[in-house]
Formats: sequence, structure tokens, C-alpha cells
Amino acid sequence: MKNSVILFILLILSTPAYCIQTNPLSEAKALFDMKEYYKGLTLLNKAQRDKSLDPVYQAGINTSLARFNEEIVGDIPKALRYYRAIQELDLPPDQEENLLAKKEIQRIETLRKQFRSQDRLLDSLSTISDSLSTGDHSEKYTSRLLILIKDHPDYYRLSEAHYYLGLLLSAAKKHREAYNSFQQAANIKPGIDFFHPVKTRADRSLRDWAGSFFNKLIRGCPGLLLILTVITFYLSRPWRWLRFRHIVFGLLMVILWFVVFKTSFSWLGHNFQVTGEVTGEIIAEDLFEQPLFIKAAPGSPDAQIAQKLFYYGLAGIAGIFLFSIGVYNWKQRWTAFTVIPIFGVLLFASLVSLFCVRYYDSDILYHIIKGRDINRITGNLYFDVDDPEPYVLTEPKGYPNLKLLNVTDSYFKEWVLRYCPDPKLYE
Repeated sequence: MKNSVILFILLILSTPAYCIQTNPLSEAKALFDMKEYYKGLTLLNKAQRDKSLDPVYQAGINTSLARFNEEIVGDIPKALRYYRAIQELDLPPDQEENLLAKKEIQRIETLRKQFRSQDRLLDSLSTISDSLSTGDHSEKYTSRLLILIKDHPDYYRLSEAHYYLGLLLSAAKKHREAYNSFQQAANIKPGIDFFHPVKTRADRSLRDWAGSFFNKLIRGCPGLLLILTVITFYLSRPWRWLRFRHIVFGLLMVILWFVVFKTSFSWLGHNFQVTGEVTGEIIAEDLFEQPLFIKAAPGSPDAQIAQKLFYYGLAGIAGIFLFSIGVYNWKQRWTAFTVIPIFGVLLFASLVSLFCVRYYDSDILYHIIKGRDINRITGNLYFDVDDPEPYVLTEPKGYPNLKLLNVTDSYFKEWVLRYCPDPKLYE
């Protein structure tokens, strides 16, 4: 009697523990319904690794994983692996989960036979997916994928077809169409990112699409201003009234620009001060981190890019001069005096923007001094130099405060200590 009472008490105390236990299958389904795919998948994977579970329960987990990969992710091979894993469990042949797995395997195999040629196309794209972004295969496969998508809307791997089409369109610089293809793949299979990096590709296509639009806009502005300049210049009939003094004035503008550019470029280059956290540093090559060298004086590495600003400014001076001639004889002189500065601002702004688009690439970095956003105007442009030694050996005084903590070449270290200003042996 006493033992029975003790067992009864233990049963009562353990009841709440059983009641509060969660069912991974139902909890994962609820998470999938809320589009919390990662949390639900993590829950199922954790339950699947628990080999102490009943085989029937393990079969239920594998069934959920198989359906998730087929219906949400679109990963058919992985879904098949989960169905086949059910058949390897110690289950009776007539068990419900076993029969369901057999039926689903047969259904997928039937789809594979039905879409054998379409599968071959996608499988061939899968084997060369790393090279699709180069554009070498765009024309060969794009038309075939478009036909597949149009003729087979019930294709069981349709999301993959949209994904590969997006890669091909992106390689062909058709960023808008590529973005739409990636979005269509995500609409068909919301969890396709577990199979292919669709979201990353879509974001990149959207960014490239926006960049392409602004590049065209920036490149088109100088052209529109040039057309406006030609029209006003022609309508003013300058050959009837233009005198030598006007030409001399234009030449003086060019000479003044030359003097201003060379003087300011030389002065700013030699008085360039590094601020914030950016400092010259030499780091051992095996650390896979490159040093940053700040030098803006004429003749220094990459200063030739800044030299091109002279020609952009020269084009701006010429444009303003010709436009001024075009509006010189307007009856309302105040209108001309108002329009010319506005035209000049627009022209130089468009030329500077065009310069940035053409020459600001992945090799150039921008350092912003910490603080308010207003400090962006005091940021510094600098270049990432792959091999610093030739620059340091050529112009040692141009690279002060070099950090030598990780330099292993004793001869080079000794040379830097002797000729470079204020080298740092320690932090």
C-alpha cells in the first residue's frame, strides 16, 4: 500500500513535466506558417539527431523535413533523401509514414521522367553556375530558359529555372529583368535561400539596376548641357559680332584655370594631413591584410587620376565660355547674368559626378572621421596599395609613421628606420 501511494505521488508530480513538453512537429509547423523558416528547420534538425526517439516519430520528422525542402525550399534531391531515410527506419511495411514515403518517391520519380529534358538543362546550368556571371553562356541558355518557363508553368523545378535565368540576365547586364527573375523564384519557393542565394542575388541586381540608372543619368547630363550650349551658340550667330577680344578673354579663362588647378593641387597635395584612424602601416603579406598609404602630392602613386580633373575642368571652362557667347546678345541682360551661373553650377556638378563614376572603383576607399554626418565633408580619399615597398623605397619621406611591428624583412626594416620619418617599431 505504501509503495502504491509513493508511485501515485510521483505520477502526479511528473504530470506537469509531460504536459509542458512541446511537440517539435507541431511547433515547427507553426513556425513555418509564420515564415520563421530558420527556427523551424533548426528545431526539426535537432529532433532528427535524437536517435532515442521512436522510429514512427523519427519518420514523422523526416516527412516534415522532406515536405519543407520540396514545398518551401525547392530542393528536390534533399527531399528525396529524407523520404528514403524513412524507408531505412525499422518500420512495418504497412506503416502509414512508410507507405507515404514510398508514394512520394514514386511521384517525384514520375516528375523526373516527365521533365527529363528540362532537368538536363537545369543540371547543366548547375554544373557551370560559378561561370554564369561571366556572360559566356548568356545567349546560349537564356532563350531556352525563357521557353521552358513559358511552356511549362507546372514544372516542379520552376523556381530553379527563374534563379538560373536571373544569373544569366545579370551577366548580360539586364539588372531589372534579373531582379524580377530572382523575385519570381522567391515567390514560388519562399525558402529557396536555403538552396540558392536568391536574396543576395536579388539585392545585388537591384543595386546594380539603380547604379546603372544613375550612371546613365550622370553621363547624360553633360550631353544635354552640350546640346543646349550648341543650340544657344548657333542661334547667337557669333561669326557676325565676335571679336578678337572675346577670344582673348576665353584664353585668359583657360590660363587662369591652369594656374588655379596646378597651384591648388600642389599646395593641397603637399599639405595633405591624415586625420582620424587612417595611418600608414606595413603588414606582413601572409596576414592577408594590406597597408594604407596616404599621399596626395603630384607625382605620387595614383596622383595621375587627380590630374584628369584638369581636363574635366577645362571642358567646364570651355562649356561656360561658349554658353556665355550664346546668351550674350539676349535682350534681357539680367536674364543672361542669372542663367550663366546656374548653367556653370550644373555643368561642373555633372562633370564632377561623371569623374566620380568613371574613376571611383573598388580600389578607392573613403574614410569618414567619426562624429556627426557633417564630418563627411572632411573625409579622406585614399588607395589600397597591394605592394608598398617600391613606393616606400622610391619616396621614403612621403610615408611617415609607418608601423613595423609585423615586418619580417630585417634589411627593409632597417632601411625604413633610417630614411622614413618617425617609423613605429611598437604600437
